[in-house]
Amino acid sequence: MSVSHRGVSVSGRADASLTSSAQPSTETVRATFGLDLRQVVRLLTGALWMYWAQAWINVSGVVPLGAALAAISAAGSLCIMGAAIMVRGREAEARVDRFILVACLGQVALQIVVQSSGHGYGSDELAFNQTAASLLLHGTNPYGASFAYSLRQFGVGWGTLTLSGQMVSSMSYPALSVLFYVPASLLLGAGTDGGLVTDALFWVIGGVLLWRMAGPALRPYVPLLLMLPIPLIFVAGGATDPLYLPFVLIAVWRWDRFGDPDESSPARWIGPIALGIACCVKQTPWLLVPFLVTGVAIESQLRGRSWFAAGTRYALLCGAAFLVPNLAFIAWNPGAWLTAVLLPLRSALVPLGIGPAELVSAYGLGGGDMGLFGFAGALLTLATLVIFVRKYERLKLLFPLLPLCGVLFESRSLESYFIFLIPILLVTATSVTATPWKAWGRRTALGLTAGGGALAAVSVVLLLGALIDRPPLTMTVQHGHVSSSLLVTDMTVANTGTEPVDVHFLLALDGTAEQLMRVTAGPAVLSAGAHASYTVEATGQTPLPSAGYPFQIELTSTDPDILLATPQLTVGVGGGIAG
Repeated sequence: MSVSHRGVSVSGRADASLTSSAQPSTETVRATFGLDLRQVVRLLTGALWMYWAQAWINVSGVVPLGAALAAISAAGSLCIMGAAIMVRGREAEARVDRFILVACLGQVALQIVVQSSGHGYGSDELAFNQTAASLLLHGTNPYGASFAYSLRQFGVGWGTLTLSGQMVSSMSYPALSVLFYVPASLLLGAGTDGGLVTDALFWVIGGVLLWRMAGPALRPYVPLLLMLPIPLIFVAGGATDPLYLPFVLIAVWRWDRFGDPDESSPARWIGPIALGIACCVKQTPWLLVPFLVTGVAIESQLRGRSWFAAGTRYALLCGAAFLVPNLAFIAWNPGAWLTAVLLPLRSALVPLGIGPAELVSAYGLGGGDMGLFGFAGALLTLATLVIFVRKYERLKLLFPLLPLCGVLFESRSLESYFIFLIPILLVTATSVTATPWKAWGRRTALGLTAGGGALAAVSVVLLLGALIDRPPLTMTVQHGHVSSSLLVTDMTVANTGTEPVDVHFLLALDGTAEQLMRVTAGPAVLSAGAHASYTVEATGQTPLPSAGYPFQIELTSTDPDILLATPQLTVGVGGGIAG
């Protein structure tokens, strides 16, 4: 008698390979008990639950159910890891994947809402958006209103600062960044953590959509992605990117089928509508618009249809979806709405993120014209668009990544811009199809290659210029002192240039400018060729550096945009400041 088990033949007779050794062969063990990659991913997902069990223990002192949730998470970890190894068969594994998804989404939602409640928001954008929703419920136009008080209300330690010595204290996003928080403000109250509940809900919705769009082969990876600490840190910290994520996922899902009469799914028409809605949340999805319009136009041309008609129709639908939620606010106060929506593009904001602009304060490079970073980023984005057209058949799967190359060159290149790209790339790469490619003509190909290369080269030159051009200023710290509630520093600043400079000072910790410093002595405008002594103060409104903790003082100005940072300073045991 002979039976076959997972491709291994077992007979009633002793196999010759086993008579010579008491141990089964390696091949036999692998065939019988080996794990495939999806099982390993489920195993890692279960192991990650043990990490979250420890996270619940860490907050059990302030979260009443923390210890109970830790025990549940530990038990869930063991169950998931056991199921990852033991459950076999397509249907059984599909049921396990559904269970893991639901369990992970519940864990994620609890982590975001419970762990963050009572500790304050980690970003000014969430505090402003929730306050704007509250104002709207009281009949006040949130555009043009000042939200500086909301930072204290929601426990935000610092806000977005400008090179002109101001803090952004007003709306800077389109309408849905307000409207999506209205239900939570109405049901839970304006002063609660309803904003985090909203963000958690949209992150869960995005996870469900990602699960549906990824397909059976990739579904075991989705819970692991949703549970990773890196995106959750930003979601729980107040990043509002989860609001647009579901709509961007819909926009990039099978985007190349837009307008295709042979397409029977909603992909034939839904893409531009979803993209327009996403653009109505934050400016980040705006970067995808030229790439998708261009890609849709190329797809139409490859099918023998009008590229102009397809691209125009896509752009108009996207624009209409963007305008509809904003129309009431535009009519209410068009100037205030336009000022708010364009603020990230027109204001000289203090650098923040992971791009080359951080080298200015970290290593004392450049800083003479911070605007060059913006020009370099814009040109690189345009260059990647041209390269996208030139290498369309290869870059079609990769297009959401391309505009972020330009963002990296910008002075504001926040980590969240890149982290939330991962699920977008996953949907794009698994849902588009290979279109029969008709190569560009030789002249067109050469023109695109030359144009994209030239734009990229100019962008790099501008970036190097931004890192070489030093401001016509010198700054020397004479002495200073730090107490529990006040940091006072005396310094000398010299203007070696030919133009007067208006000077402002910022306190920076860990490479991030966290507070405007008050000038108690020294001129507001330093004349050309002059030098002056300044006394500047930082209060305890944000954490002050403690003994041994490094910090910097940054000098900023505008027209041109200047950033000059001191070397790393430290606080001595007695509170004195040393360079």
